[in-house]
Amino acid sequence: MITALTATESCLIIGLESGTILRYNLPYISVEKKLSWKPMPTIIGMNSNGTRLSLIDSQGTLNIMEINSQGGNVLEFEKKDCWAAKWSEDHPLQLCFLEKSKLTTVMNLTCETPLPTDGYICAFNDFKVTYCYLDDIIKSIDENIKFEDVFMEHESDILKNFN
Repeated sequence: MITALTATESCLIIGLESGTILRYNLPYISVEKKLSWKPMPTIIGMNSNGTRLSLIDSQGTLNIMEINSQGGNVLEFEKKDCWAAKWSEDHPLQLCFLEKSKLTTVMNLTCETPLPTDGYICAFNDFKVTYCYLDDIIKSIDENIKFEDVFMEHESDILKNFN
């Protein structure tokens, strides 16, 4: 049974209940790689150049897997109680994730100080994470609300300094 998936223009990644992760070439839909990851993946994300996966299991544990032509290996990175992760659209080593009610940005495997938030990640590019407060949007469904009232941006210091 499929539990998670992600795709780019050139590949499709499917996570199965057994912990198997399948990588398909697109547009031909042929299996390129079969990777093993013991927990069942519930959320999978792929970085901008297709070399890393973010994997969140059913217990909320976030891991990062590096993938290459020989297969994949899980890197020394683990965070608990995570419920969302997003790779930067323009830098393949940058990741942000939500852990409980904190937003954390990562460069390679180095974490920045978490930012308290109850927002949901919308976009991550140019060293900025854009997130929104969905609860406020739903509460204001019949009202005109301003973009800046429900969408916030967080610019990462560690990511800017790394570049």
